[in-house]
Amino acid sequence: MIENNVKKETLYLYLIQVSNFLIPLLTFPYLAAKLGVESFGKIGFATTLFFLFTFIVDFGFILSGAKSISLNKESNDISDVIYTNIQFSKTIIFTLLLVISSVIIFFIDINKLDFYIIFFCLLFSFTSILTPAYLFNGLGKNSVLAAVTVIVRLLFVIPIFFLVDDAGDIWYAIFLQLLPYVIIGLLIQSIIRKNRIINFKFSLINKEIAIKESRESFENFIASFFTLGFTYLTPLVVKGVFGDYALGLYTLIERLISALRQMYVPINQSFFSKVCVIYEYEDKREYVAYIKLIFKIFISIGFLVILLNNLIGEYILGYLFPKYEIFNLLNLAIITQLFISIASILVNFVIIPSGNSKFLKYIYMLASIIYIPLIFTLILCFEFLGVFLSMLIIEIFILILLFSVAYFKVYGNFKGGFDND
Repeated sequence: MIENNVKKETLYLYLIQVSNFLIPLLTFPYLAAKLGVESFGKIGFATTLFFLFTFIVDFGFILSGAKSISLNKESNDISDVIYTNIQFSKTIIFTLLLVISSVIIFFIDINKLDFYIIFFCLLFSFTSILTPAYLFNGLGKNSVLAAVTVIVRLLFVIPIFFLVDDAGDIWYAIFLQLLPYVIIGLLIQSIIRKNRIINFKFSLINKEIAIKESRESFENFIASFFTLGFTYLTPLVVKGVFGDYALGLYTLIERLISALRQMYVPINQSFFSKVCVIYEYEDKREYVAYIKLIFKIFISIGFLVILLNNLIGEYILGYLFPKYEIFNLLNLAIITQLFISIASILVNFVIIPSGNSKFLKYIYMLASIIYIPLIFTLILCFEFLGVFLSMLIIEIFILILLFSVAYFKVYGNFKGGFDND
């Protein structure tokens, strides 16, 4: 039976995610119109780098750290040890990333604007440490983090309309995209300390524990790292091959798909820690009930969005973005996102809870090896359309491999549960 607190957490998170959907709709149509396609592409370049760098600093702790916290949240002492050593590990990773990347960019032949974008995105990646999402995920208190995020982002909407008027205001636009994450991080740290949610203590830093936590997260990090070819590497390829104009089109599509992606976030966040615990204690019937419910919700969302886009999408896009011809490409991206959402069910609720994370890195490694020549081949054949075709093909390939792991490595353990339901 699905617990009431999980239902409430999910409902609350959906209300927050609706806000996350509406806030970008208030700003990025304005930014796209005022900055123009090429400068809007610079926004995409900056946000891609920022999320890439924060992803590296996070190092996969968003999942492994959440699992460790969820399994030990009844013990404050153990939770403090886990939190302290994960935060310590992330600080070391950030320092190494900052030093190594700073040295590299000094020797790269790029224009001045791109140079400063890269450097500032590196600095802002420290927000991954300030905002320990894995902690709130593990404690089942994602609504706290989500509420702070929405409030801060709302406060930064108004300055955009006052400070950004044309392509010359690109720096205002970039900083107004990144600065909220700093404010969010500072507020989250204040909430953690004021409410004594958990404690960071230098005395608890332990080399062996830090290495142990990092090793567990490394499996998830490597697996996720190879997905960069589909999330972070792709816009860099678009910029390198087609330039900032094409990147502007890609960025707009990605922003719209990101809004769709927000619809899946509450389910992943609110159910993750609960499913981990259920699997750990081998409650077959309840585990199967959760998986079936999540699958039905994800599929329903995907098909509903595809239907709405084909019915009214072209008219809405024409009204909001008259200079951007993206309807057909957006349709392809929505279908791709449906496959990604199904894959996320297998990863977050089947493969990781069952302790089969080690297979993820091999799946994504193989997919990345195939994806790199695939995207360039399809670009040669179909030009810009080839980018979106390559993403669709590779996501279907990944989903097939994930189903194979789920079937052969997990299904057997819960066969009775599946057969009885």
